[in-house]
Amino acid sequence: MVSAIQVHLDPTGLCKWRELYLAALFETDKRKLPLCIATAELAMSQRARELFAAPEGGDEERDGLQEALYALRALRHCIELKTYDGGERGV
Repeated sequence: MVSAIQVHLDPTGLCKWRELYLAALFETDKRKLPLCIATAELAMSQRARELFAAPEGGDEERDGLQEALYALRALRHCIELKTYDGGERGV
């Protein structure tokens, strides 16, 4: 006999990753930005796993997560390019 595992989505997970995502987007301290991005990406990855395990629902949030991850990766790429091209390494 196979038992079904019930997974309930925690609504606070939505708030957590969104808050961290917005904090990374609006961080003005260049030294803090990489850590903000990494922290947001971690929370987003954890939430994506929760949504994957959920039996149904969460489609809108999944889409939002994908778009937000794309934006953070683009931001990370811009920072890396600016650091490499601008000679600001170690600042």
